[in-house]
Amino acid sequence: MDYLKQLPIENEHREYKKNKSKLTKDLWETISAFENTDGGVIVLGITEKEGEKSFEITGVQNPQQVLDDCPQFSSQVQR
Repeated sequence: MDYLKQLPIENEHREYKKNKSKLTKDLWETISAFENTDGGVIVLGITEKEGEKSFEITGVQNPQQVLDDCPQFSSQVQR
């Protein structure tokens, strides 16, 4: 199965982020935008190819670590 062909396009309710090994500050901008509208879904481990509107599934190296970092990430970004 070609999962890249199955990926829905990004829109105001869906955003793909690379975040392969850690949460990045631009993730907070997306979270904030979703909170100020109708909400949305952020999918980690998907990288947009430069200059194209295509994506590559790059995965998340340590998913549990990324989940564990979420509360700490939130408090650091809000400062």
